[in-house]
Amino acid sequence: MAENRAGETLPERLRTIQADHDNVRAAFEWLLVYDREQALVLVAELGTKLNFWELGGFFQEGRRWLERALEVTEGSVLHQRGQALLAATDLSSAICDFEYGLQCVQQAQDLFQQLGDQQREIDARLKYCNLADLAGEATDLRAQIEETLHMAEQIAYTAGIAKAKQLMATVILDVAVELETAVQYGIASVALWRAVGNPFELAGALNNLGADLLEIHEYGAAREALLECRQLYQALGYQRGVALAMHNLGCAAQELGEYAHARTLLAESLRMRHQLGLRRGYAYSFESLALVNEAEARDEQAVQLWAAAETLRSHIGAPLEMAARQQGMDALARLRA
Repeated sequence: MAENRAGETLPERLRTIQADHDNVRAAFEWLLVYDREQALVLVAELGTKLNFWELGGFFQEGRRWLERALEVTEGSVLHQRGQALLAATDLSSAICDFEYGLQCVQQAQDLFQQLGDQQREIDARLKYCNLADLAGEATDLRAQIEETLHMAEQIAYTAGIAKAKQLMATVILDVAVELETAVQYGIASVALWRAVGNPFELAGALNNLGADLLEIHEYGAAREALLECRQLYQALGYQRGVALAMHNLGCAAQELGEYAHARTLLAESLRMRHQLGLRRGYAYSFESLALVNEAEARDEQAVQLWAAAETLRSHIGAPLEMAARQQGMDALARLRA
């Protein structure tokens, strides 16, 4: 990729590449044949430095490009290969291919250990924990995250510390214990990402903090965090993130008894997720809409939505988090009573 000599912002660079998408695709195909290492450099930069496919919603295309570049450079010990593996991990998470994503992130961790790159090894460790959590394959994740947080603190790796604290808050929230502790981790993560000046990561931390605050019934503070999150994602043109923020704003509205507003936000989030093909997102949308329907005494529709979410999660292998699973079971028990 060319250097950013014009000093473009990230959204501007992304728009430039999207406008030149066909030429970028042609360059990639040429490099695969004539210069495989440069093909790897290209996809590594698109996937990690620019988050091109994630921010642009090109999840399937990005995974295909990365997969092809990784196949033709198999066995090489290159920093760019590790970066490409991390990008493939993120896109595999988006399309719910957890098996391939876990393979990629474990390879990335091994490679960065070989290269002696502690920062990227920390990145890989945290991505593994996040993906294992989503896939329901979590075993002692909190201990693994604490160990990785300690590694990041030892080398003063601010981004690693921020990500570890953000992930710690998520894992604590999943089991609905120590909720105040989860909020404190979330607040610390937001402060660190502000200091780093990374709007993409800051938005993710704000979204997680908003979800944490909802759990302790701090609805005003949650809404404030989620509105800032949505604004940041909109500025980046990141539709998946906008859909996520709108979903959680819908959850806040539902908790406040603003059912019509909640339904509007959740329905728009579902529409965006459907447009992007984010199947795991559909399930979250169905579950939250089920709660709105229950609150409005539309019991039959609520049961149907819970059933649709359960069927979809079973099909894609994306189980609901423990605390949310109990919430769903309680809701179904009420509806069937």
